[in-house]
Amino acid sequence: MEGYEMIMLAGASDIIREYKPKIAITTYHQEQHARQIQDFLKSIVPSYQIMVKGLEERKGAPVMLHAWVA
Repeated sequence: MEGYEMIMLAGASDIIREYKPKIAITTYHQEQHARQIQDFLKSIVPSYQIMVKGLEERKGAPVMLHAWVA
């Protein structure tokens, strides 16, 4: 479902912490989502590298967030 990215990530936090998967997730549903998702991912895997891409036309919010461990 769109807009529930933080809930999904919270539910997967143990898996993310253990396996450190590459993540690509949309962030345009709410203006603060990119920052919230970035902060959350870094709190459970501090070694994540984060890149946000694109801008949502109406809100100017980032469209996509990529996270990976180098």
